[in-house]
Amino acid sequence: MKTAHPNIFLFACAVTFAFASTAFGQVTLGIDVLTSQKFDILSSKRVGLISNHSSLNAFGVPTHQLFIENNINLTAIFAPEHGFRMNKTAGETIPHQTWHNIPIFSLYGKTKTPTPDMLKNIDIFVFDLQDAGVRPFTFVSTMFLAMKAAARVNIPFVVLERPNPIGYFKQDGFSLDTTFRSFVSLVNIPFIHAMTTTEIAKHIQQTELPTLTLYIINMKNYIKESFLDELILSSNSTHLHSIMLPLSPNLTTQESLICYPISVLLEPTNVSEGRGTDKPFQIIGAPFINSDELILALPKPFFTGIELRPISFVPQSQYGKVNSPKYKGKQCYGIYFKITNRNEVKPFHAAVALLVTLVKQYPTSFKFNQPNFFDKLAGTNMLRLALNEGKSVDEILKLAHISIAK
Repeated sequence: MKTAHPNIFLFACAVTFAFASTAFGQVTLGIDVLTSQKFDILSSKRVGLISNHSSLNAFGVPTHQLFIENNINLTAIFAPEHGFRMNKTAGETIPHQTWHNIPIFSLYGKTKTPTPDMLKNIDIFVFDLQDAGVRPFTFVSTMFLAMKAAARVNIPFVVLERPNPIGYFKQDGFSLDTTFRSFVSLVNIPFIHAMTTTEIAKHIQQTELPTLTLYIINMKNYIKESFLDELILSSNSTHLHSIMLPLSPNLTTQESLICYPISVLLEPTNVSEGRGTDKPFQIIGAPFINSDELILALPKPFFTGIELRPISFVPQSQYGKVNSPKYKGKQCYGIYFKITNRNEVKPFHAAVALLVTLVKQYPTSFKFNQPNFFDKLAGTNMLRLALNEGKSVDEILKLAHISIAK
């Protein structure tokens, strides 16, 4: 008998991140460092900006608005996946728009690469987006393609540093096998990369775009081994500001960011990753799963810092978040990953343990709906092949660690 827990109510989280005080002083974002420099690098230049509504300064002012208020000649805006206003679902094609007569070019529509026509009125390119710390999150791919486009036409590229929201976690997971390079795994970094966008940009320049003129605006007082909600960001010592909107429509809390690398690999399978619920990526399930049996079968040493709770849920369409979630309108049974000690969590270990157990526990029911897309998310076919061969969690983790060491 499948276990349903109707009393567990999942609260919707329309959360902004407030930065808390740490012992390491106040963190200043790249955009605020640029402001303190009086935008000198942009002076007398036509500026193209890659950003969205989560690109805010210490006072919650969007970067594009800040540029206009400081008389920066902003001639073009470029929008990544989810759109300029962060109201488009994952994978949804984004059209071109305008803002105050400034064109907003979609980099998630007919093209993901800025075209020469889009760049014709630009003297310098600025990238200011908040990454999620996991390679399949596509903003880093957008940065890479924009850097390539800038290099082709000799336009300087500026990256404004923002925190890695799961920077506490060390690098883990498979590095990219370039045979499986795609928009969800475009840069050769580990699955959990433990890098900021400026570090990734420098890596891209050094390994693939040596002719690109790259300017880095680093944060000040940033402690890399931290979580997003632990950081303080303020204009002075007496103010705290809520400055971080959701990273994407389905990544709205620190807990969802921690769980994202655990469950994102379920997207190309027939197990729901929780989209269409109020805790996407924090809950997983399917109609064929028995919650209690799955929890019992999961190897607990790979789920340190996580309480595994049985749950039932019915995915539904959610405007701006998901149009047709897996198992829409159907009862699913599964697990809620309740984070109890995030410092002990090893997300990729948990992800592999979950996949190994699903394959073993449901040999005829569990399926890779899109095996090619699974390989692209993983950055390799080694993970899927190892799962199909019945390899253990430890054996798969060893393969991943070897790939990072290369």
